[in-house]
Amino acid sequence: MAGFTFARNTAFNWHGRPYRIEQINPDESFVLHCLEDGSVSSAEKNRLLEAYVKSELEFSTSHKDEDANTYCRPFEEIDEIKITEMRRRMAYINGVRELEYGDKTVGKTEQIIETVSISNEDDHPPCYTTLTRWQKRNQLAGGDVRSLVPRTDKRGPRCRYQPERVTELFEESFIDALKKSPKATVKDVRTLLLKKLKAENEFRPKDQQLRLPSRATCYRMLDDIDRFEVAVLRDGKRLASRKYKLVGKGVQTKRILERYEIDHTPMDVFVVDEKTFLPLGRPLLTIILDHNSRMPVGYYISFSAPSAAVVQAALKHAILPKTLTKVPGLQTQNEWICWGIPEQIVVDNGLEFHGSAMEYLAFNLYIQLMFCPKHEPQFKGAVERYIKTINYQCAHLLPGMAFAKYYERKDYDPLKHAVFTLNELKAIVEKWMLDDYAQSIHSGLGVSPYSKWKKGLETVTPNLPKDIDQLSPVFGIPIIRSLRKDGILVNRIRYSDSTLQPILSKYGPGVRVTAVYDPHDLGHIRVFEPNNNERYVRVNAVNFEYANGLTSNQNEVIQKKLRDDGKDSSDSDAIMEERIALQEFIEGCMQNRKHSVRRKAARIKSPVMGGQHGNSAEKKARSVPRRGRSKKYDRPSSRSEGSQMNTFKFVRNVK
Repeated sequence: MAGFTFARNTAFNWHGRPYRIEQINPDESFVLHCLEDGSVSSAEKNRLLEAYVKSELEFSTSHKDEDANTYCRPFEEIDEIKITEMRRRMAYINGVRELEYGDKTVGKTEQIIETVSISNEDDHPPCYTTLTRWQKRNQLAGGDVRSLVPRTDKRGPRCRYQPERVTELFEESFIDALKKSPKATVKDVRTLLLKKLKAENEFRPKDQQLRLPSRATCYRMLDDIDRFEVAVLRDGKRLASRKYKLVGKGVQTKRILERYEIDHTPMDVFVVDEKTFLPLGRPLLTIILDHNSRMPVGYYISFSAPSAAVVQAALKHAILPKTLTKVPGLQTQNEWICWGIPEQIVVDNGLEFHGSAMEYLAFNLYIQLMFCPKHEPQFKGAVERYIKTINYQCAHLLPGMAFAKYYERKDYDPLKHAVFTLNELKAIVEKWMLDDYAQSIHSGLGVSPYSKWKKGLETVTPNLPKDIDQLSPVFGIPIIRSLRKDGILVNRIRYSDSTLQPILSKYGPGVRVTAVYDPHDLGHIRVFEPNNNERYVRVNAVNFEYANGLTSNQNEVIQKKLRDDGKDSSDSDAIMEERIALQEFIEGCMQNRKHSVRRKAARIKSPVMGGQHGNSAEKKARSVPRRGRSKKYDRPSSRSEGSQMNTFKFVRNVK
């Protein structure tokens, strides 16, 4: 009978220690002998039974070699041929089991073997010795039928044919080859191995010479090398650790608005200009995702490079209640119910996330700003995965789709198929996020992100700033400037009006104040009074007609043009003339046949500055390349002339 019983000399493991029953007392208690340290103890039978039920007690046998022959993998993985052979062996063992104990002689057993072979039409019945071996193996396995599965995987030699020294030299050659080039092949490894074998054979007798393994043998030897070590040599330790590192549960959040994750990505779709309908390029998407519900809470799409202003625009969209983008013929069925100040924001180590702008925003809104370790994107894996989802399930289904890898395009030209403007793309993205992604069952949540967020609102009440005007100084670029009698100079624009008089009278000329400007609109700034963290005043630009609605990026282009021409930036007539010329220049660029010209013009036209990455507003503005056509600035009329100019440049009468 299969199984075990608490009898004398029964061995088992209890809490990881080996025991053997030495004696059974009349009260059914046991005297146990610990095989590890030789100690003797007693135990109640009920206590051992309870330990057995809790899997704390494990029976063991002393025949480890025979027990190791049992097929331990799941029964479903056994192929049909082995199953047939296992059933054949079971038939002979079951036939012998029917005999009485005294009748299990060699003659009786051979008669049973013959009877079973005839009934099963087996032309090759086992002999008495083979059947006895099958019985013993099955008995040692506790009656487990898997012990009768043929172990064909154990056939063959137990050691390699290659000498140990050849294996060592092969591993050395493999390491040397990959150190020279991560793209080294087995052919390169064999070349180095041949040199090492020749050097080794010089000191060996003729009858102990080492031979070069065949190419097939080298491939088998390569398979025995640790794959992680191979990846370290090919890709480096950082990438190898990321590829082979076992992933745990990851970050766990208990409520919505607990953790936001932010990241950027170029969208895999080309957009066109609203007037000329010429393709402009792939816009940059900044997305903010709530980790608990996997619900997108805010985004920003523009042609600007990643910057602090782009991040702040996306955060402002995430925190405030949403107004959906409206496009004729496209209507979103579900409302965007996500808004509120988060507890924590997780970002990477991009320059746009470092410095005073993001610190100022996080401090004023009581948000914990957390940076991921360098080169460890898995610390904000939710938004990283969402970026792939929005590109593959939304952008890749639109006309003008750009493949993630350019060589996959083949004959497909996304510039010729692009039809959507930037505003239409925003409406499409919003509809996909709210009506498709948010309503689909998330594999990691088991529910849809929309319902998860809605359920979270039952226990969490989103917070908003006390005053909507408070967002204006919060979402902006802070900068330290001196207040003089003529006002404050920011981005070569002077700001001064009567609201500054109380500060100037109280602290005197030259006092250092904090000014916050909006990169979307340089028409005004907000100035905080020294030693007062709550009070600020709004100050308009002296030349308000020029600065109103002007973006920081456009102002950089105009100011650089004035410096190149040697003009005074304080001349109001000159700067207004340059602003009008810039608008005409952008319109001219939008009609240029070259895609690179139109894209650069779109960056200048973008409402968010792209020249300053990060938070120091006192960085020198990078020169923005430009080319265009207006009444003052002509552009080349032919493609050959345009190709000679590597960057945009305002010039007079280009010939």
